[in-house]
Amino acid sequence: MGAKKIKAPAKAAPNTKVLPTDTRYEMVKEWADKNYTFLVGIGAAIIFVFISTWGVTYYKGSKEAKAQIEYAAVASKLPA
Repeated sequence: MGAKKIKAPAKAAPNTKVLPTDTRYEMVKEWADKNYTFLVGIGAAIIFVFISTWGVTYYKGSKEAKAQIEYAAVASKLPA
C-alpha cells in the first residue's frame, strides 16, 4: 500500500455574493401587499382593544358616580 494521494479540489467558484436588488422598503411593501388582510386584522384588533378598554373604564366611572349620588341622597335623609 502506498501513500494516499490527495486530490486538489476542482476550480473553486469565485467568491461572488449576489446582493438583492430590492431595498428594505420594497421588501416590506411587497410583504404588506401579500398580507394585507392580516395587517387590517391587526389594526382592527388594536382599535377594538383601545375602545373596549375606554368603554369599560367609562362604565366603571359612571357606576361609581351614580353610587355616590345615591349615597348622598340616602345620607341626607338619615337623622344626624
